[in-house]
Amino acid sequence: MAADRPVLSLKWLFFGFRGRIARKSFALAVLLQLTLLTLLVYQAVQAGDDEGRQVLVGFAIMAFGLFLVWSLAALSIKRLHDLNHPAALIALLFVPMINWAIFLYLMLKPSYPDANDHGPPPFG
Repeated sequence: MAADRPVLSLKWLFFGFRGRIARKSFALAVLLQLTLLTLLVYQAVQAGDDEGRQVLVGFAIMAFGLFLVWSLAALSIKRLHDLNHPAALIALLFVPMINWAIFLYLMLKPSYPDANDHGPPPFG
């Protein structure tokens, strides 16, 4: 059974779809991503009239956007696993207006207390 458990690492946290993640870990990972995005937007604003810097920051924002979509999907699916909900509910994160409610639900709902198909509760 231990072989079925994912190795906990940053790669697993931001790119893996297996396992469970607690709400605090989910919120901290999302906060880290928002902080990095804010820094990129700040760099874009600071670029001013420097076209070379604008292009560089624009490409950085697009690359980070791809990372952001993938990692938010991975984090959300692990969080849905933790709540003992099907991963297919991630589709609701792409529905305008509903996505904020689902996102708040993922951040605030306590973990499912028992082991489920995706492993034991995070942090016992």
